[in-house]
Amino acid sequence: MSIQEVKLTEEQVNTFIRFSAYFAHFKPRQVNPTHAGEVIILVNNKITCFKISEFDLDFDHVGIKIDSKGICFNLVSLYVPSNTFKKDLIKSYCELGEDLIILGDLNAKTPVVGCRSLDANGRVLEEIIDSELDLCVLNEPSKPTYFKYNNNLKKVDYSELIDLFL
Repeated sequence: MSIQEVKLTEEQVNTFIRFSAYFAHFKPRQVNPTHAGEVIILVNNKITCFKISEFDLDFDHVGIKIDSKGICFNLVSLYVPSNTFKKDLIKSYCELGEDLIILGDLNAKTPVVGCRSLDANGRVLEEIIDSELDLCVLNEPSKPTYFKYNNNLKKVDYSELIDLFL
């Protein structure tokens, strides 16, 4: 399980994010204290894994290597504030050489993933998808992950797909 924008301290995570038979790989906010951040990956204790994310880049991210029954891959959870996405972090994880799954709140809007608009993070995501990194989006374009609710009208005013699996 991956959670972004946790908005908890490490002490609070150790107190409140407790699931029987799961270990929490937590990384506190590293970037801008005015933005939400913090990311967690919860992994069942029966699965062999270890933390691999020691990259010093401007994103809140945690990466783990999973090695279970001969299946080995890297799993990355990240939070990217609006207008701050850069290809460097994704490239750093790709260069580790294992199969890679990236999941997170990228705040990236692009028609490539079914959004109605394009923003700066979306342009970077398009560049990553079109690059030599050999990544693709696993989300269904017709399934939004962000909903803006209009309290006056009591309905969803707007929806987009901004939380992605690559």
